[in-house]
Amino acid sequence: MNKLKTIKTEPIKIEPLIKDIISHRNSLSKEIAKVDGLIGNRITYIAEFVCNAFEQKLDCWYFSDAENFSEAVKGDRITLSMYAKNRTDYICNVILLKDGTEWQLDEIPLRWLTEDFEDEVVEGRLKYIKYLETKKQETKERLLKEKADKEKVLQEIKNKLTPEEFGLIKDKI
Repeated sequence: MNKLKTIKTEPIKIEPLIKDIISHRNSLSKEIAKVDGLIGNRITYIAEFVCNAFEQKLDCWYFSDAENFSEAVKGDRITLSMYAKNRTDYICNVILLKDGTEWQLDEIPLRWLTEDFEDEVVEGRLKYIKYLETKKQETKERLLKEKADKEKVLQEIKNKLTPEEFGLIKDKI
């Protein structure tokens, strides 16, 4: 039968904290709460402005997949879910940013906390609408060209066949 050996180790001694450390921590916590309040107010303004730009009325917003601002910051953006009154789904509008990047508004650029962003939202919405209209027109033109090309090929085939031969394959084309 093996006997368990008891290893005796001493914990590494940590010196007592200075008395002011607790009050210092509490004052820092209060300052952080004030800053978080300022950030929350700015985000509320941004969310309300975005909703208004898309002719919606903000009901509420929250950080997506995050408990607080620090967790919601993902690089150069803040993940955010916005809900509008009289809607059950969250708001997910798209704009083109001033650098031309397509931006889905389930996130907001972090820089909007410290910059005037209003013109970028309004102009970005208009740019995106124009982009979609251009894309729609290009698709329409491409489909018309494809149809014309197909009709041209069919006419060439028809010209090379007798009416009887064309009649046999007409339904299969």
